[in-house]
Amino acid sequence: MLFLREKGLEKAAAGFYNVFAPFGRKRPGDRQRTLRRRDFWEGRIQTMKVAVFGAGNMGLDIAQVFAAKDHDVVVRDISDELIKKGEERLKASLKRQVEKGRRTQAEADAISAKIVFTTNMRQAADADLIVEAIVENVSIKKDLFRQLDTIVKPEAIFATNTSSISITAIAAATKR
Repeated sequence: MLFLREKGLEKAAAGFYNVFAPFGRKRPGDRQRTLRRRDFWEGRIQTMKVAVFGAGNMGLDIAQVFAAKDHDVVVRDISDELIKKGEERLKASLKRQVEKGRRTQAEADAISAKIVFTTNMRQAADADLIVEAIVENVSIKKDLFRQLDTIVKPEAIFATNTSSISITAIAAATKR
C-alpha cells in the first residue's frame, strides 16, 4: 500500500508523480525535484486543495492524512451510497483514534471539517493535487484521468495509488 510521506512525490511521467511508501530509509536519490514541490515542503505554500478519487479505505486514509496537515480535501466517488459509506467509515476511524488517545476530539473535528464528500467531479477543478485511489482497472483509471485532464487546472499534479498498473500507461490518457 502506498501513502504520501513528507518528501514523497517522485516524477513518473508528464504531470504524474509516484508516491513513496512511508517505511524505509531515505535513499540518496530522494530529493525535491521540482520548484512546485520545493515551495510546498519549504513552507512557501501553506495549504493546498487535494482531490481524492475513491472513498474506499485507501482513499479515506489518504484524505485523512492531508486533512490532518490542514489541507482542504475533496473526496469523490461514483455514487451517493459509496459517499455515505465513506463518511461513516471516516467518522468511525476518527472516533477510534480519539478513544485510543491518538487524537483529541478537537483534532478529529478539525480533520472532519476539512474533508468534503461529493459525487461531482467538477469540485476538483481547482485542486492542486489529484490523487486517484479507485479500482485497479486500467481502462477505468485511464477514463478518469482523461476526464480530469479536461476539468482540472493545467498546473495540477496527478498522482495514482496503483500498485500493479503502469503509470506511463495511465499518463498516456492525458495531454499533460
